[in-house]
Amino acid sequence: MWKKGKHKNEIVYVEKKPVYKQRWFWILIVIVILLVAGDISNFISKNNSSTTDRTVAASSAPAKTTPKKSTHAKVNLVSDITAESYNNIKVGNLTKSGGDGTTYMSLVQKFGKPSTTSDAASNNIATKVKTWSNIRGSGPDAKMTISFVHNHAVDKNLTGIQVTRANKITLAQFNSLQNGQSYQQVTKKLGKPNAVRVTSNNGKKTTVTEYLTGVAGKQGANLIIIYDNDKVTGKAQNNMK
Repeated sequence: MWKKGKHKNEIVYVEKKPVYKQRWFWILIVIVILLVAGDISNFISKNNSSTTDRTVAASSAPAKTTPKKSTHAKVNLVSDITAESYNNIKVGNLTKSGGDGTTYMSLVQKFGKPSTTSDAASNNIATKVKTWSNIRGSGPDAKMTISFVHNHAVDKNLTGIQVTRANKITLAQFNSLQNGQSYQQVTKKLGKPNAVRVTSNNGKKTTVTEYLTGVAGKQGANLIIIYDNDKVTGKAQNNMK
């Protein structure tokens, strides 16, 4: 409201109200508050939208995984049989149940399970005969046969070994062999045999070697050499020249 009053000389003075008492002032204040409130609402809405987008992006991103360590136990790989691994097989004393011979399980761990198993007897002692065919560098006829007493080796036999000879073994070379010569001396002169069998009885190791290929003579010519404790004790030949 306006407040009016008369003063001297008929001059009319109008006395205005303070600004904060004016209606237009409060209308302006309300408009400003509404504008500010709208801006704050938009700001909050944008922030919520940005947060939601970041959350969705984080949830859709592929999760990082830590590789798990394998809990599987290591498995020993099966090896092929070589001349060296055959020579390392110890043959036990047959009359003492082969107690100091290589065990069956140790051979299975090294070479795998045998391809065949059979029962036999040696000097009236029951044996289990196991045959392996995974011979390195030899043909399908090559095999290793081991006889066991109480799971200890008492007899070993390696056959079908492929051997390449620079020269054929002659009858003269065969005749030059003497009793008492060592296994190493003979193999140095004639080369490796095609078959080797080893037995042990009463403290004596007997080795029988056969030469079937690269032998001079008629078809099927061959020779055999016998050792006791690695010394020549006998020999035989067939169709050599």
